[in-house]
Amino acid sequence: YGYFIYTAAVVARYDPAWAKKYNEKVLMLVRDIANPSPDDRYFTTFRYFDFFVGHSWALGIYSDPNGKGQESTSEAVNAWYGVYLYGQATKQSLVSTIGETLLLMEVHSTNYYWHVPQNIEIYPKGYNHLMVGILHDLIIEFQTYFGAAGFFVHGIQLLPITPVVHLMFPPYWVQDGYP
Repeated sequence: YGYFIYTAAVVARYDPAWAKKYNEKVLMLVRDIANPSPDDRYFTTFRYFDFFVGHSWALGIYSDPNGKGQESTSEAVNAWYGVYLYGQATKQSLVSTIGETLLLMEVHSTNYYWHVPQNIEIYPKGYNHLMVGILHDLIIEFQTYFGAAGFFVHGIQLLPITPVVHLMFPPYWVQDGYP
């Protein structure tokens, strides 16, 4: 729902009447992915986000044979960015704070587990890439669910391009990752 929430945030920023009319509908999307309340009878808390590892899993608690997996960190980052922006645009500080917290945690994990700095050896010596395509509980892969070409791996970690993407690609990493 990140794409929809981000879009709703942009529209809400420039059309407060629209934001007021559709606020409850947008908040249902937010609650589906970033619900902070254990008392909510309709949505689980933080459905995709794993606070222990500091990032989202693509399918939430569902696990495949290699464990839980995450491919597109940029989509997760942009989902949380959308939640943050929606809270800002509609002056809902709790929504904004939740979005900002999840955003910053996801960015930190992205820049550690997916955009691998050269000076950090977190993966086995046989893994010779500066980027991870899919991270599972049990394995790491330099590929995507739709192909193994390097541009797929780099693309899935970059798109969608929004104003927050710069947090995921610090200059030192870009110089190493895109020589």
